[in-house]
Amino acid sequence: MKKLKKHTQEVAAAKSGMDVKTARKYIKSGKLPSEMKEPRQYRTKNDPFVDDWDELSSMLSHAPGLEAKTLMDYLIEKDSCKYKWSQLRTMQRRVRDWRAENGETQATIFKQRSQPGKQSQSDYTCMNKLGITINNQKFKHLVFHFILRHSSWESIRLCFSESFESLVAGMEKAVWELGGVAIEHRTDNLSAATKAMGSKREFTERWKEFTAHYNMIPTTNNPGVSHENGAIEKSHDTFKKAVEERATLRPTTLADGLSVVQ
Repeated sequence: MKKLKKHTQEVAAAKSGMDVKTARKYIKSGKLPSEMKEPRQYRTKNDPFVDDWDELSSMLSHAPGLEAKTLMDYLIEKDSCKYKWSQLRTMQRRVRDWRAENGETQATIFKQRSQPGKQSQSDYTCMNKLGITINNQKFKHLVFHFILRHSSWESIRLCFSESFESLVAGMEKAVWELGGVAIEHRTDNLSAATKAMGSKREFTERWKEFTAHYNMIPTTNNPGVSHENGAIEKSHDTFKKAVEERATLRPTTLADGLSVVQ
């Protein structure tokens, strides 16, 4: 359109690298080439899940929280010749479309920004509500959960109390597996790392000595403001959901809860 101000249609089309007929079509329509393209309403490839989608749809109806990776894992275990992990993106789109039509309204989430290597977070999460059993006996336990905020790299360790010893053991397991530390480490106001000082809480001497040994700066969220520790809180949900889903897909469950055997 700029070239038309100085040249004829033929010259302007040539300078723009297109045939004059094509140029006339765009001039007549008053639209950009990208605006002329009609949305595709047909599939370019056959649906790889068409034979099993009724079963998957039924599974989603009974457990709407099932993730695409879990369903893909189920299909691969069922028929490894027919299904491959390269089909995961297609499965994610199918699950997304199913939830858009049949799922609940999703909550609005504002994405937080993070910097590589700046912060790691840790916290405990109770696993008892999952009803995990070992030899028909309920296995009551906690999980110490460590995460790098930017990359979501994770480490876990089973424990049975929020003690200083379990905190240190979980942290050392994580940093040695990782082979390094972030600049700062954030916890909530757990008693293993903080103590009450009047109207506020301060870090204990033992926790300050431990973080100083690994050249980490200890930080904590404000009391009652859990979203400041949002990365680890979300990771708790994702981890427990994955454990619950794997148990849900098992062919049998015990009467007193889910059966998970390592």
